[in-house]
Amino acid sequence: MEKEIAAKRAVMEITQEVMEELVQATGFHDAYNDLVIAENALIEWSHSTIKHEKSYRENRAAIDAMYENVNSSPEKRQELIQLSMKIR
Repeated sequence: MEKEIAAKRAVMEITQEVMEELVQATGFHDAYNDLVIAENALIEWSHSTIKHEKSYRENRAAIDAMYENVNSSPEKRQELIQLSMKIR
């Protein structure tokens, strides 16, 4: 992609539209969207699954708040995804 940007830069200004075309051409945008969909499915599944655990019933408000705020920061989202992957 860097080579393509350099080649385009030699003949034209790199605008947002040009950059968007390059990103689409690499497939990065589609891969990112697929990843977000998979993460959301994992988060939703973990929230449904954890509701059957005793620890959930004892800490329901805190756990539900964590799921409600999953998109408040990338760090919180990452932490919840990591925790979700540990559920059996």
